[in-house]
Amino acid sequence: MFDTLKHRFLTPRDDPSFTVVNLALGGVSGGVAALITYPTDVVRRRVQLQGVGKSMLSADMAPVNGALDCVRVTIKTEGTILQASYVTSR
Repeated sequence: MFDTLKHRFLTPRDDPSFTVVNLALGGVSGGVAALITYPTDVVRRRVQLQGVGKSMLSADMAPVNGALDCVRVTIKTEGTILQASYVTSR
């Protein structure tokens, strides 16, 4: 994503705003990457913990049957993906 944004918005190196624009593009790219990868990582971990056994689950984790069910249960109990506690805590 950074390369796409860089080709579109990055100013020449001798421009005084080069560093600020470069930092902003990197921040936006990192934020988008976190919003995409972190929720999928949470789903993967919850499904993996489910397979280990009930002793590893916290008391507030609902049982799930696979990744799609985990997404459904998470949205039902914690709200939409962007409202879920694992995204806002990041």
